[in-house]
Amino acid sequence: MSDVWYYAEDGRKAGPFTLEGLKAELVQKQSPQDILVWQDGYPDWKRAGDVAELSRTLPPPFRPADRVPERPATGPERKAPRLIDWLAPVVMCAIAYGFGRILGIAFWLPLLGVCVSYWILTKSKVPNPLVPTLALTMGHGVWFALPVLVFATREGSEDLFWQGLIETSCLAALVGWVWARKSRASLICLLAYQASGLLFIGYNALTLPMEFATVMHMGLRVLEVGSSIYALTRYVEIANRHERNATAT
Repeated sequence: MSDVWYYAEDGRKAGPFTLEGLKAELVQKQSPQDILVWQDGYPDWKRAGDVAELSRTLPPPFRPADRVPERPATGPERKAPRLIDWLAPVVMCAIAYGFGRILGIAFWLPLLGVCVSYWILTKSKVPNPLVPTLALTMGHGVWFALPVLVFATREGSEDLFWQGLIETSCLAALVGWVWARKSRASLICLLAYQASGLLFIGYNALTLPMEFATVMHMGLRVLEVGSSIYALTRYVEIANRHERNATAT
């Protein structure tokens, strides 16, 4: 017999093929043993499973029951909270309270704001590289906003009140943008805000008497700028984490 083969499927004939070519075609079929084949010398078409040259190499018919059951999609695995996640804010608050007893409200109010912000951010699925800069900015912003607004209200200074309210609103919008979008543009804008604030405080430190509150302002701004630069260097990780969270929800 010649090495010229054909097969028929769904009322259509395909070929010619060599024996090896026919085998390569049949192994791609769902039920290769049931495909009809023919070559010169056959009185009629035969099942591939009845042809000795083919039956030894063809896999058995595929049935849906043979499919390996897939693991049900249950979303990302939730990790149990670690002890450090609960202990870190408590320790930071205790340290802040201890220094606050010595240095007064200028120390413990910003640190308390940073600790509370850190705790909120870690429980809100914010990517880890973003947590430090947002916590520092939020805590620093609360320390700046509350005294200014309270002082302006008590002293009846409408200009100071509106100045504090506008800056606080801008800062809240900027933090909200970074928190919600986690984009490179929002991080760059946050860094620009922090850097400009650092320059402004540094200029005042050179022209006005140095106070502990000024040192705290400068220290927090330096930490904010550094943590924002760090977040930008880890932007790919932030974007990937944000995409996974969005897909999971």
